[in-house]
Amino acid sequence: MQQLQICKLNASLWSNLELIIEQVLALITIVDQYANFLKIVNDHMYKIHYSDVSARDSSINLEVYTIDADSNNIIKEIYKELANA
Repeated sequence: MQQLQICKLNASLWSNLELIIEQVLALITIVDQYANFLKIVNDHMYKIHYSDVSARDSSINLEVYTIDADSNNIIKEIYKELANA
């Protein structure tokens, strides 16, 4: 009777192990696909970064903002706090 229970336990563990192996292999496939995607994106960004041609047309949807100087010295106070920290 004891031997029969051990066999059932081993079969149950093996079934779980097979499921875990399948899940790990599926995860490896997904990670591999993601790595390939990142390589493609990186290659495209490399081309854009080192290209002499602008990535977007600056004459379309161009917004220019004028930012006034810090009249309240808030930024200077922040830098002082960081410098003294």
